[in-house]
Amino acid sequence: MDPNGRRRLALGVAGAVGYAGASAASALLISARTDLDISFWPSALVAAHGDPLHAYSVAGQADYPNANGPLSLLPLSLVAWAARQLGFAVQPVPRAALTLAVFSMFTLLLALEAARAVRRLRGNRLDDRVPLIAAGAVLLAPPLWLATTGYGHVEMPLQLWLVLLGVRLLLEERPAGVAGMALGLALLTRSTTLLYLIAIAMFLLTNGRWRRTAITLGAAFLTAAAGIAPFLITDTSNVVHSLLAYRGALPIDGDTLWYALRDSPIAAAVQHGDTLIVAAVLVAACLGLRRYAREGRAGGERLLAMLAIAAVTFPMLAKTAFAYYMLEPFVFAAIWALAMDRAPRTSALWAPAFVLLATLIADFGVDLPRVLSTSAQGIAASAALLAALVVVVASVIADDRRLAVRRPAATPALALAGRDRELAVDAGPVVVAGQKPDA
Repeated sequence: MDPNGRRRLALGVAGAVGYAGASAASALLISARTDLDISFWPSALVAAHGDPLHAYSVAGQADYPNANGPLSLLPLSLVAWAARQLGFAVQPVPRAALTLAVFSMFTLLLALEAARAVRRLRGNRLDDRVPLIAAGAVLLAPPLWLATTGYGHVEMPLQLWLVLLGVRLLLEERPAGVAGMALGLALLTRSTTLLYLIAIAMFLLTNGRWRRTAITLGAAFLTAAAGIAPFLITDTSNVVHSLLAYRGALPIDGDTLWYALRDSPIAAAVQHGDTLIVAAVLVAACLGLRRYAREGRAGGERLLAMLAIAAVTFPMLAKTAFAYYMLEPFVFAAIWALAMDRAPRTSALWAPAFVLLATLIADFGVDLPRVLSTSAQGIAASAALLAALVVVVASVIADDRRLAVRRPAATPALALAGRDRELAVDAGPVVVAGQKPDA
């Protein structure tokens, strides 16, 4: 390795160690019990004691059980085992510091994947610093530290990294089954991955990639089923309640517009069907992009826009939302805004800015009712997220129209070259005389 390569490697290792140390030190800022203490750590201790398949038995029928998939329990169980050996498994601050330090590696992987996505979609420009900005935006994002340190949801960077990994494999035209496996692992981390699967399916289907859609989704669900099956067989009732059934019984709470309608006739439908409402709005938005942005830019940018819409829609329309929900929309909105072909436009950067505003409103949820009513607070948070969604949709359509004006009337798929040909799935499959089109 040349001296410059060794220097970059040394700086990278030093940076990773420093970030892990900062993550560990952030445990000193925790002033109350988090979901890590209440839900995840007890399950990890059960697994660390040698009974991982009963990890969901702890508070398995509680109103708020451990609702994370088993994949995130694997590294956490190893951390719990190490904490037991070191003698501080029951000490909140030391065990939180160790957990945050270990799980920071997934944050670093997420930042690396974000930088790769931006660099790839911007044309691998050697002098382009925007990918570095994307990595920094992830590593330093207030929603990230709020989610991991403030709420104890250390599994979220792992989920987002796996989703971005699966998306990259799809855009690189790698085997759909491999991409689907990565997405299935993400589904084994957090159930919100289902929304990203819907967005990915809509993207592929609206571009005529039926076979690739079937393989990707099939591999994702088979991977998730294989991962959850041992837990489901061993501890059926607790696993079903923790991962599937508990959400239907949750009340309509603050930080969304539904709180203002909690006493209206639609309250029952929202309480038991908010996920269906989210999915319907997501599908409609994706179809709208296809309908009103036909020209299309690079396929990767369109897919990132759909993923950002999926991420924003859930906290905007879920019956209960917390500040840590904003990490997912911030990551995807930031990556999409920075991955534009030209230098980032101010209009695109408004999307992550509005998500940050929603995070601020939700984070001060305990104090805001002193000034605003809880209903007004929920409406304000949902309105900020709606503004982020509008920015994404409007930017894609406006960019598409500008492209349509400059583009010749007919641009055959074979004329596409370089990254545009590789990523412009919108152009459809390339058909060569004597061959059948690839599904």
